[in-house]
Amino acid sequence: MRLKQTYDELFSEKTKSLYCETWEAVFSSESEIEQTRQQLMKDPYFDIKKAFRSLIVDSYNCNEIAREDLGELLGLDRAHRDILFARFNKRPNSDSISYAEVSLP
Repeated sequence: MRLKQTYDELFSEKTKSLYCETWEAVFSSESEIEQTRQQLMKDPYFDIKKAFRSLIVDSYNCNEIAREDLGELLGLDRAHRDILFARFNKRPNSDSISYAEVSLP
């Protein structure tokens, strides 16, 4: 009786394809985020505090951007919104992003 299975035996072709597509989306989004960040940092008129404040839909008066609001404001689908949110969210179990999280390198 053989207990070990190979990678090809464990996952279907569809699963392997979806796994690769997911990582491609993550890497693509990360690359776009970094390119945009670098472009904005070169602009002497860009103020990250003002940009952050303009995104806040603060119904709870907490000066944070909610995950749902981030997607709506930037016109992102759920997958891209979650990737962007995960990139900046530093607090486990939090559904919002603070300015301190966005401004960290």
